[in-house]
Amino acid sequence: MPGEPMCKTRVASLPSSPVKGIPNQGDVQEKLRLIQAEREAKQKLQEQELLEKERRCSFNRQAHIINKLHNVEQQLERWKKTRQQMQSYDIREQQSQQAGQNELVIYKFRAA
Repeated sequence: MPGEPMCKTRVASLPSSPVKGIPNQGDVQEKLRLIQAEREAKQKLQEQELLEKERRCSFNRQAHIINKLHNVEQQLERWKKTRQQMQSYDIREQQSQQAGQNELVIYKFRAA
């Protein structure tokens, strides 16, 4: 009959529960599936956020350690330069004292 398919779609769209206001079993199960899917999606998103946060923290920790190491290396180079300057100053001072003593010896030798 020509009106039969339309009638079937209207009947199929009606809730199966005869009491008005009470949702049918199919609607309840569909809502439960939607809620479960939302929970799983939220949980998956939270896990991804935690992994990303852990990666960022790990990267920041590595960058911090590398920066500290670089600072220590720079300080070590400054200490080496300072030590070399002190040693060269001591050597020059010893040489000047020795030269002064040599001049004194030469002066005494000429005076004698």
